[in-house]
Amino acid sequence: MGNTVWNGRVETQGAFASYPYSVTVTMSGKAMTFASYLKVV
Repeated sequence: MGNTVWNGRVETQGAFASYPYSVTVTMSGKAMTFASYLKVV
C-alpha cells in the first residue's frame, strides 16, 4: 500500500494572524482529532 499525502491552502488575502484548524481521521470506526493553529507571518 502506498503513502497518501494531503495538502491544503490557506488564503489569508494579505492578513497576518493565527488561524485555527482541526483534522479528524477515522480508522476502523474510531475517530482521532488533532487541533492546532497555523501562524501566517
